Amino acid sequence: MKFYFFVFLFFLLACSNFSKKNRFSQYYNIDSLLNIQIQNLSKSQTVDKLIYWKDEYEEKKINSSLINWDKELNIFKQIDLNKPSNLDAYSILFENNSLEYKKFVKDGGIVSLKIVFHRQGNPKKIFSTEIEQNLLFNSIKEYSLDFDTSGFLIKYSLVDKQKSIFKDTLEYALFAEVQWN
Repeated sequence: MKFYFFVFLFFLLACSNFSKKNRFSQYYNIDSLLNIQIQNLSKSQTVDKLIYWKDEYEEKKINSSLINWDKELNIFKQIDLNKPSNLDAYSILFENNSLEYKKFVKDGGIVSLKIVFHRQGNPKKIFSTEIEQNLLFNSIKEYSLDFDTSGFLIKYSLVDKQKSIFKDTLEYALFAEVQWN
């Protein structure tokens, strides 16, 4: 019985050490940036949104306090590169107030991420491209986040173009502008 207890204890400790090793911050931490934005965005006034779906579009002006910002920005958390599967998967180029990541093997997922900074060090603009390919469809998503000089989110957008195996094309786009005054 002691033997099984020690084997169980060994695997338990080994698993806990393994999960600690898989946590890393090799790349710019988009997730933390978005969490800070989520805390602040309820203090903004309104959000002007334009949504395209196929050939239809809808415009909305929404009171910021009525928006679930965690849910609203959840799609942008996908561009965070700090995942164990991305360890050493990107080239890193830093020049002229910009930081750019490009995936070595463009086999899907986030293939590029570029962050342009204000002189104060806050992000000014974030661009990202994601490719998804499977048996049913191919998709290219383009993400964009814009910030003011104080570091507050002022615009965000997502454009998703999908082409199915039946050659049908579907386009979805979201453009939003945050009004702070």
